[in-house]
Amino acid sequence: MKGSFTLLELLITIAIISILGVVAFKFQDSSLVVARDQIVQHIRYTQSLALSENFYQHKPASSSPKDINSSKFWFKRNWQFYLTTSVNTIYYSIFSDNPTDSNTTNFDKSPRFRDEVAIDPDSRKYLTGIWQELNGYSIFRRSEVNTKLNLSYSYGIDRVEANRTFGERWGVNRIRLIFDNFGRPYYFHIRGDGGDIHPFKYLLTESVQIKISKDGQSICFNIAPITGYIYFSGKCNF
Repeated sequence: MKGSFTLLELLITIAIISILGVVAFKFQDSSLVVARDQIVQHIRYTQSLALSENFYQHKPASSSPKDINSSKFWFKRNWQFYLTTSVNTIYYSIFSDNPTDSNTTNFDKSPRFRDEVAIDPDSRKYLTGIWQELNGYSIFRRSEVNTKLNLSYSYGIDRVEANRTFGERWGVNRIRLIFDNFGRPYYFHIRGDGGDIHPFKYLLTESVQIKISKDGQSICFNIAPITGYIYFSGKCNF
């Protein structure tokens, strides 16, 4: 006679599987989930800022070098999410670059002026994760910024990277995502101090996955092409 599970054995098996599931879930560092959800929220906020503003300027307001560049390089003012590393700490900023130098034709590596950086609608603090105590070149004091944007300081994140897009692998701990006034994403990695890069050459035409890591554990999310829609696939593909 073929054996079968009794009701008691079945209940015990289900209980064991449930316990193992809870234990496995606890091994997932909760700070990874919080950091990921915060990044996703702030990328969406960057996109919403871009949708509400149009920086296009078809001719200079005057003949001054500043106004000429403001017209010629108007696209630099599109709102952007920029994640990078400074003094071994991973942080990001949300800002709109303002061309104020007559010789500047490249994207700045980071915000240069206070009026470039977005303000947190809740705390009313600047949305950047670097301050003078960490980096003497920063234009902000710690009390002025939302320190949660410093992923290493607030969550212990030690690595952020993205999968292949535009035919090559992008750098670790340096990601720049720009949105135009239609909310379309432009994604590329700035090498060194920049390069003469027009963001409209880099419209996101294929999905990109971003991985956030801490102590060997990782969690990912995906950004869809054209729309910039963010979704979770449940696993990291690289």
